[in-house]
Amino acid sequence: MNPMSGTTNFREVTAADIPQLFGVRTATHENRLSREELMAMGITEESVAAKLTGTFKGWLCKAEGRAVGFAMGNKSTGEMWVIAALREYVGQGIGATLAKPFYIMELKQVLAKRLGRDCPGREVHA
Repeated sequence: MNPMSGTTNFREVTAADIPQLFGVRTATHENRLSREELMAMGITEESVAAKLTGTFKGWLCKAEGRAVGFAMGNKSTGEMWVIAALREYVGQGIGATLAKPFYIMELKQVLAKRLGRDCPGREVHA
């Protein structure tokens, strides 16, 4: 069975999604970290909420109403901070879709530096 055969949608992360992000992050196949390991690194629900109210932005993938992948990064630099997907959804194109806004942000940063000025439309809307 193809996990992506049902309803899948991508949208911007909100503060209400943060518990689901931790559910995905602690259940990934590669580079899995427990809540305790994340906390030791200073990554808590509160610190993620603070990032989202600052320069960070994130995108969430839901399939059949359940969070199955997400990505977050710094919208002012275009740097991706984390990308994660549940094992059964790896290889289904979720990561590529979630990463696309970061490529756009990074390209805008490079162009702005090359042109020596701010790049219009720097804010990326997914």
